[in-house]
Amino acid sequence: MKQPFLLLIVTLLLTSNVFSQSLEEKENEVLIQLKETILVETFIQEFQQTKRLASILELDRTLYQPLNIHLLKFDPVKVDKKTLLTSLRQHKQVLHAFPNRKVESRAEPNDPYFSDQWDMDIIGAPEVWNVTTGGLTTNGDTIVVAVIDSGCDINHIDLKENLWINYNEVPDDGLDNDNNGYIDDYYGYHTQDPSDNHPPSNHGTSVAGIVGAKGNNDEGVTGVNWDVKLMVLSQASFESDIVELYGYIALMRQKYNETNGQEGAFVVATNSSFGIPFSDDGDPSNDGNPDNFPLWDAMYDEMGQHGILSAVATDNKDVDVDAVSDMPSGSLSDYVITVTNTMSDDVKRQTAGFGKTTIDLGAPGEDSYTIKTGSQYGSFGGTSGATPHVTGAIALLYSVPCEEFIDFTYNDPIQAALQMKNFILNGTDPNASLEGITVTGGRLNIFNSMQNMRELCVKAPGTQLEITGISPNPTADFLNIEYSTATADDYILRVYNAIGQLVMEDTKIPGLSFQDEIISLDVLHLKTGIYFLTLEGNDERVTERFMVY
Repeated sequence: MKQPFLLLIVTLLLTSNVFSQSLEEKENEVLIQLKETILVETFIQEFQQTKRLASILELDRTLYQPLNIHLLKFDPVKVDKKTLLTSLRQHKQVLHAFPNRKVESRAEPNDPYFSDQWDMDIIGAPEVWNVTTGGLTTNGDTIVVAVIDSGCDINHIDLKENLWINYNEVPDDGLDNDNNGYIDDYYGYHTQDPSDNHPPSNHGTSVAGIVGAKGNNDEGVTGVNWDVKLMVLSQASFESDIVELYGYIALMRQKYNETNGQEGAFVVATNSSFGIPFSDDGDPSNDGNPDNFPLWDAMYDEMGQHGILSAVATDNKDVDVDAVSDMPSGSLSDYVITVTNTMSDDVKRQTAGFGKTTIDLGAPGEDSYTIKTGSQYGSFGGTSGATPHVTGAIALLYSVPCEEFIDFTYNDPIQAALQMKNFILNGTDPNASLEGITVTGGRLNIFNSMQNMRELCVKAPGTQLEITGISPNPTADFLNIEYSTATADDYILRVYNAIGQLVMEDTKIPGLSFQDEIISLDVLHLKTGIYFLTLEGNDERVTERFMVY
């Protein structure tokens, strides 16, 4: 999850004594959620009259209207915050009232640079790239990932081609051209700057780079997705910012669903590399317990109702989140995937949270090599680096050529999102360092997750087993065989000589639902002559002839 430049500096200076620190709060701000039919302006007026607190409370901004959540400002000279919160919580029209608390970044100081992206290999990304590199669904939807952070270098040479653009908005004209309630939201949204300017934060830039640095462009590195659109959402410093930004995301996906893609954005996942940890200062209200943040936590369910999953980072401390809790990785929302940090040796980093019932899986984060501000590159780490690998995986899987799944997202976006979560969690590689301390006991593997989709993604009716090409033919050493299948079941490959004798056999030729496949067959040991190659399975059999010289 995410936030601003000053906040990042503070975070880098934190040590293990963070457990004894109180949460920083905005001195003159509170968050409230009102009952569904209550107008906030009317409430403020009536509340002040009843409490005889005239002119001390005002609406700063509405954070998310569908849930009636607002940020209020007050004069701390005229009223004590604790007294005000008590009065608000006792009011019959108020569902929740809380101070506006600051979140912390979950990046750690970087270790020395690495020369390659070991993290992509370990999660099986290259194998998936043989099928898809991201960007579009089979039906042509532009896949969008919402990166909520302190900012992002939107001019980075390895990022700018993959930025989401709201083409229904005219940039920098001071108007809400698309009538979505936000002014100049061209690249995304900035909670403190309506002109949509985004500070070039290293933290947010690195997170965005892991999700979707442009691939195959002769520049720097690639993200989990070579092609994807990154919605930039900046200045996630306080809880109010997070609620507001999540609200923007939910609205844009809702508009997309309701207008059949004419408005809004096809946001499939959010990345949240920030949070609030447990505190042992004796004050339960300082704990990073989701019960203390019902407005924030409710937004995960709200986004999920429109088909959006949220990958969230756990704490960068060796703590059992089941026992001490953490926000947001302690969230019980069905639409959240919680992530801890593994290293290049495929072992959980000691200083990373865990939890048998709260932390879903591990992902490589420590010393991930990615982009930095100013079109630079370097290593990145912490659970902040692990989480965007999972976020990127969600987006990449949405681009797998599977019409059945994409049709599912149109008809039932809620269940489609939950199904995608199952693909991710059920596809993990078992990992001894995560066994018994995470939900899955495993580390992210996108290729396995893609294979989990095969049962759902079948070829069109009438598609048959077919050998579509053999080359070179004649051959002296190897044979490339291109084929397609109608099912995801394994097939049998056999080679017979000219008099019908079986000379080669492989019983584990994978059926592919996503694309035609090519396998390479070593025929160096075969004598000169004519041979017949057969593929068999699913009550089908095809044969092609080839020659060895």
